[in-house]
Amino acid sequence: MEQQNIYLTGFMGSGKSTIGQLLAKELAYQWIDLDDLIIARNKMSIAKVFSKYGERFFRKEEATVLRNTQNIEKAIISTGGGTPCFENNMTWINQHGLSIFIDPAIPVLLGRLLQGQDKRPLLRDKNPFELEVFIRQKLAERRPVYEQAHLHYTQEEEDIQPVQPLLVQIKSYYAQ
Repeated sequence: MEQQNIYLTGFMGSGKSTIGQLLAKELAYQWIDLDDLIIARNKMSIAKVFSKYGERFFRKEEATVLRNTQNIEKAIISTGGGTPCFENNMTWINQHGLSIFIDPAIPVLLGRLLQGQDKRPLLRDKNPFELEVFIRQKLAERRPVYEQAHLHYTQEEEDIQPVQPLLVQIKSYYAQ
């Protein structure tokens, strides 16, 4: 199997971090969360970067940090939900590694985001109905970009072993 970086894309709450850590263990790769790199570079939380400098600054930082991952070898990189949608990042990702769109069904996303709602400033004040509407609208906007990924992993329900089907897809992709 080729040893290029693997970039996980998808909506917030899709499981990029969880799946990334599991995949990294299985493939003997390191796991990197792009948000952690942004936090380290700016010495403040993502929410603070957003509130202090605004989204435009954040998206530029995100693109810079993303591009710096080309200097890292054998890594599973979990991107932010919006990462592929700005600064021509999806094109860059596809040129510099294997991209995977993690795509859980709306009820799965809703359940996950309701549980972690207080940790996400964009979701904090939404009731379950408003949250579902938000998810559907944002996902519809972003789906055309996410679907440019090399591989597409769909989850209709919570999967306790999401890595096995993904490993099959990855090996099949490299066998082509």
